[in-house]
Amino acid sequence: MESENEGMRDQRERAKSYLAEKFGIGSAFVRVPTLSKILGLAPPTIYASIREGRFCMPHRHLGSVPVVKMDDLAGWYCQAGERPRPKPEPDGEAVARSLARKHRERANADLLVAEVFAEMGVSRRRRRPPRAGAL
Repeated sequence: MESENEGMRDQRERAKSYLAEKFGIGSAFVRVPTLSKILGLAPPTIYASIREGRFCMPHRHLGSVPVVKMDDLAGWYCQAGERPRPKPEPDGEAVARSLARKHRERANADLLVAEVFAEMGVSRRRRRPPRAGAL
């Protein structure tokens, strides 16, 4: 457990160093223009999501300026790879097997209904309504 925490701590420290070097971050807090470069979002989008309370990481306000603590950014950056990814598209054979199974199930159901109707002596043909002029 402790080695796991150390591993996470080391990973966060490496992430902090990488982000600081790549984006020129020299303080403990990251402002929105820099976040915009890191996240690939326009600054107005980030400001709006902070204002609406749906921003993806913890943030603070230094005066009226929203900022994200470098530790929180590094933690988010490390967790970004752990998010569930979309399932891969099924291969053609699996889809074909699934469609064939559904077709067989439907055919079996149709046969069962036909047998029940035959035992009851009911015709499966739909009756036509009588013609308007015929009596």
